[in-house]
Amino acid sequence: MTDEELMGTVCFGCDDLAACVGDRVLLTRGDSSSSSSSSSSSSSASGSDTGVVTEVHFDSASKQCYFTVVELQAGLKAKHRHEANYAFWAWDRTKKLVVVSVTRDRAATTKDALEEIVRPQTKEAAISYVDLIGETTQAVVFISHAWMYIFATVVEAVEEQLASQPELFNSKTDRIWFDIFTINQHEEKSNAAARDFSWWQTSFSDAVARIGHTMLVLAPWDDPLPLKRSWCLWEIFATIQTGSKLSVVMTSAEQQRFLKTIAFRFDDVYKGLCQINCEVAEAGKAEDQENIHRAVTNGEGGFHRVNRTCVAGLQRALRCVCLRALDCKIDLPDKVYAISLLQAVGRLYELTAEYDTAIGFYKQGLQDAAQIPDSMIRQRMCMITKMKTSIGASLIAQRKLDEALCMLQDALKMAKLVLDTTEDNDVSSFGLEFASLG
Repeated sequence: MTDEELMGTVCFGCDDLAACVGDRVLLTRGDSSSSSSSSSSSSSASGSDTGVVTEVHFDSASKQCYFTVVELQAGLKAKHRHEANYAFWAWDRTKKLVVVSVTRDRAATTKDALEEIVRPQTKEAAISYVDLIGETTQAVVFISHAWMYIFATVVEAVEEQLASQPELFNSKTDRIWFDIFTINQHEEKSNAAARDFSWWQTSFSDAVARIGHTMLVLAPWDDPLPLKRSWCLWEIFATIQTGSKLSVVMTSAEQQRFLKTIAFRFDDVYKGLCQINCEVAEAGKAEDQENIHRAVTNGEGGFHRVNRTCVAGLQRALRCVCLRALDCKIDLPDKVYAISLLQAVGRLYELTAEYDTAIGFYKQGLQDAAQIPDSMIRQRMCMITKMKTSIGASLIAQRKLDEALCMLQDALKMAKLVLDTTEDNDVSSFGLEFASLG
């Protein structure tokens, strides 16, 4: 076998595992000094070759993974805009291929996964990926997502969510519905023609109802592409209308960022996630957008009803994210954080006019705030002021004006005391004043 037809063995430690069978790798020829190279410079390096991983072996003795890579034509450029992986390697004296470094490029979107994995593997049979592998099990989770999200991040978010709720999903027997794998990607024109507005009103909604659980992927949560897509909004609407469950899914890192934001900057979350306009949302295909719009306008209430339904469903799903964090005490750094999260949950209940439930969370926050130690007495008083103000606002919404007035007067007294107090005040006398307010 000539160098140009080389089939070499690539080996590196498991911690560096960065490729799977079928992945394309960019091989950059150089010496050992190239270990400091970065993937960003690989495309301009001389002697670049593109290869495909054909086999992966694990040696339990050495705890090494060995990859067989077929080297393709020298200087071959990728068909698509990104490379799945980059491998920097050098020849040793025995002409054995030695990896210097391997890194994963996580920039592949779901659209890239469709074009580079699903369509090529199903092209010959012209069937869906699910049919290709012979999977016939009914899905129990429907994945709603945007194709422009990073595919690895979407997968990570879904995997973490499913693993955290074993009572809802059995990884051995249950299946998910993921469009690029479930839908035949070689019948686009016929599919589009069959998807008239009545299909969106009936067949699609019936399919969502049979599955019974929709997971909406937000990755990242503050760039909610699905909420700007006609497809995704109709999926959310169909989920709510059929009485199915809607969950918001994020990676654990995104969830921590979301929780911190909703706890301390609630309005940022409201502006980003709770304002939906289906009428200006877009679809990848003009036919789909037109038919979705026709389905909306032919339904009772039109766009206003769809928007209102989607917002309410999303608010309930966001509540669940916060409640799981409170129940599991997921990395909540201190009591002030936890109390602020309770207040955020209450505000989400307020948005759906569930005022008694909201007041229940505010009262829980009030009780927890009273337990903040004297060393944090200003924070304690601030949190009590916030909880009483929130309770007063919910009472006003219920037209319980006398109760609201009493609660807000207490909050005002507390607020004045906080403003009049400096850090130099004696904590013991401060505590007596605080106690006198009840």
